[in-house]
Amino acid sequence: MNQPPHPTSPQQNQPTDDALSPAADSLGPDMPQSDQGEMQTSELVPAPSPAAGHRAEQADYRTIFDNADDGIFVYDPVSEKIVDVNTAGCRMFGYAADEMIGLNVRTLSMTQYPYRPEDIVGWVRKVAKEGPQIFEWLARSRDGGKIWVELHLKRIRMRDQERILAIVRDISERKLVEEKLAREKAFSDFAIDTMPGIFYMFTEDGRFLRWNKNFETVSGYNSTEIAAMAPSDFFLGDEIDYIRNQIQKAFQSGQATAEAHFISKDGRGTPYLFTGIRIEDEGRPHLIGMGVDISDRKKAEKEKVELERQLQHAMKIEAIGTLAGGIAHDFNNILGAIMGYTELGRFEAPKDSVLDTYLLQVLKASQRAKSLVEQILIFSRQGEIQPRPLMLKPIIEEVLKLLRASIPATIAINANISKNSGPVMADPTQIHQVLMNLCTNAAHSMLAKGGMLSIGLQNTTLSPKDPILVSHPDLKPGPFLNLMVSDTGHGIDPLILHRIFEPYFTTKEKGEGTGLGLSAVHGIVQRCGGAITVESQMGKGTSFYVLLPLVSLEIEESPAAIPLTQGKRERVLLVDDEPMLADLGHKMIERLGYQVVAKTSSREALECFQENPDGFDILITDQTMPLFTGEELARECLRLRPQIPIIICTGYSERIDHQKALEMGISKLLAKPVIMTELAEAIRQALNK
Repeated sequence: MNQPPHPTSPQQNQPTDDALSPAADSLGPDMPQSDQGEMQTSELVPAPSPAAGHRAEQADYRTIFDNADDGIFVYDPVSEKIVDVNTAGCRMFGYAADEMIGLNVRTLSMTQYPYRPEDIVGWVRKVAKEGPQIFEWLARSRDGGKIWVELHLKRIRMRDQERILAIVRDISERKLVEEKLAREKAFSDFAIDTMPGIFYMFTEDGRFLRWNKNFETVSGYNSTEIAAMAPSDFFLGDEIDYIRNQIQKAFQSGQATAEAHFISKDGRGTPYLFTGIRIEDEGRPHLIGMGVDISDRKKAEKEKVELERQLQHAMKIEAIGTLAGGIAHDFNNILGAIMGYTELGRFEAPKDSVLDTYLLQVLKASQRAKSLVEQILIFSRQGEIQPRPLMLKPIIEEVLKLLRASIPATIAINANISKNSGPVMADPTQIHQVLMNLCTNAAHSMLAKGGMLSIGLQNTTLSPKDPILVSHPDLKPGPFLNLMVSDTGHGIDPLILHRIFEPYFTTKEKGEGTGLGLSAVHGIVQRCGGAITVESQMGKGTSFYVLLPLVSLEIEESPAAIPLTQGKRERVLLVDDEPMLADLGHKMIERLGYQVVAKTSSREALECFQENPDGFDILITDQTMPLFTGEELARECLRLRPQIPIIICTGYSERIDHQKALEMGISKLLAKPVIMTELAEAIRQALNK
């Protein structure tokens, strides 16, 4: 290797920057020898001259220089050339010493981003200004290979010239490991940050060490805030102790799971399933885990429970309906006998006599019993849905009677019903359902403190400029019936007021409501061509307003008593499998002025009719009978004589309704118990057709 220029000798034999350099001055002349063959004792070990000592010292430093494991370069910052290099440096870059000395340092730099050849020049300037520096550099060997090196740069002076001493260590293997670790960490970070749940790792004392981006997104806290928080800070109430116990369990047993509401910065709680696993890091226990949003699962579970409850309720209602149907049939037959014979008794009793008064009370009590059966059928959803012109006042009075018996005395009821309120086209059962739901909800809101339940009913007219027509474009200007149900309860939160008509939405506790009531009310009102609105104020109460379009049809009053002479001796075939009812019907119809043939067997009745189809003017038959039902008997008779009027009486039947009866040619379908005025009117109408 060529020798570099000699630097200035150090003073007092102390190592300096120059002395450490292998490019120190050349050694002095050889030590002088004695002319004598034998030297004096003092000359046996002659003291070296200063020049000889310098050369020896220089040789020692050169030996150290060339045997160093790290590459050592001396660099001229002005020419940007290497002025000296050791053996390790040559070997590192694949050059011979004479090839490397004089080489521009930029030649050794890779051009791969982010490093550039001119970067090393900038580093040298930094050393000149700030002193020794350490850099990592992607260098290039003679064959073009990449070499990661660590540069220790220091400014020195040689022969009064500034030089840069560079200690170069090959760190390629370390960088490969670092790059591998960096790739693994990047992949790990990517996997953790893109997982659908939240990831966390914290120490035994509750200090967060790691979390993913989703943790920040879900919680609403930034990284600085999370670092200062404990795991229990994300939970509220009793769930805090529960979570702490599960964390302790995980650290003790190795793992644990927990279901709790993760509370975000805005106070919103979301149900999560958390898992935690204990790991060791340099002897220190940590807990890593993840949380998964189980809102959909909880919602599905809730819906499943609700559907099961509804199914059980439906099965219960079906069972009640079946029972109610049987009760209605038998009870109506009994009521029919009571009411029929009572009416016959009144014909025999002197008018306004005590006996007549007693019989009248029996009829009134029987009528209440009939209404009770109708209510049972409504409750069991067995009542037939038939919209018709309807006055709401009687239904409101009935609802208030039922309600008064079921709500606390601390809730007062105030009814303000206009006498001039008109009729609407609706089904009484559904209107009953609307009123019961609204009133029950109102009462429920006042259970704790009591209050006032108010029901109002009056006519109103919507003008084309009325604001409600904007929010309800299906409504048309005109006359409406306005039904108001209000309470002085706790009110409805304005944030959820717009959701109260949604199916399954409820503010009641579990087991207290299904969220179906108001949605059903909304549907019924819409089907009637009306609208429902609500006003509420927290702590002061809620008011519901139901608008139903008025109809111009007049409501017929109860039919007047029909004179006994109404009949014209027309021939009636009467069929009822209950002998008492057959006998009662026979007497009642004869009292009305008709000729009657009564049968207690549908088969006998059919045989009688087959013998002489033209021998009868009208057929009146019970529906539920053995052998042939009233419907089947009617079909056979109509086949023999298509134009014969037929009236079917039923205590309760799922097989036939008014629409079906009309379609098959039945003149009238009467619900038992049938009073004389109703029967007389039905017979007369059927015969007149």
